[in-house]
Amino acid sequence: MLSPLSRNASVLAPVAVFTYSRVEHFIQTIESLRGNYLADQTILYVVSDGAKFDEHKINIEAIRNYTEELRGFERLLKYFVRQISEL
Repeated sequence: MLSPLSRNASVLAPVAVFTYSRVEHFIQTIESLRGNYLADQTILYVVSDGAKFDEHKINIEAIRNYTEELRGFERLLKYFVRQISEL
């Protein structure tokens, strides 16, 4: 049952997207999210792991560059890890 305070309040859950080096999948996901009618009221978190291997760096950088011009959400919060170290 909703409390009286929440009945009239429009509270949307934030969306988190975790990414590594799959550029096209990331862009496709973001474009799908941006197409939602409530996207402009949604907080989007983008979490990008750092490269574990040198050959992944270019794709990770491409994803991060894509987020620089990303619009269409209420807010964009980015968490970028520098590098994944081996355990």
